[in-house]
Amino acid sequence: DKQIRAEATRLFPEGGVQERKAVIQKYQAALKMSGDVARGRTLFRKVCAACHRLEGQGKAVGAELAGITDRGLDAVLLNMLDPNREVKPQFLSYVLATQSGQIITGMITAESANSITIQRSDGTIATVLRTEIDELNSTGLSFMPEGLEKQVSLQGMADLLRYLSAVR
Repeated sequence: DKQIRAEATRLFPEGGVQERKAVIQKYQAALKMSGDVARGRTLFRKVCAACHRLEGQGKAVGAELAGITDRGLDAVLLNMLDPNREVKPQFLSYVLATQSGQIITGMITAESANSITIQRSDGTIATVLRTEIDELNSTGLSFMPEGLEKQVSLQGMADLLRYLSAVR
């Protein structure tokens, strides 16, 4: 709806970009802090393992993290705090509406000529026949939600970064 879009643009002219910039700036301090691998591992298993697998722990839903720090810890921090900045196509979130009116939101994990399989954020999986799909649209956003800073303190981020950099 054009009116709703105009009102949203008026209310959020930066589209949330300024908020993400402030969070990233605040968390830059974690790059200079001393982190603890054991605490980082514990935090990873508590916060990240629902979607990421590392050292045999967690679920392999999101991006592979082994060797992620080869890109540099500043890039890792940026990807964690602003997951929508650059999103690989396989990690985009979709909204699927069925002919019966059911709405399914999640990441496409499999496609065939006859069906699409979507994994929801709660870990459940839905397979929908293509003939039952009314509409399928990408949100343009990452399956990884924003807001990690609400669960991870500055020290926790330093610990998490230290853990990620220690795993090979």
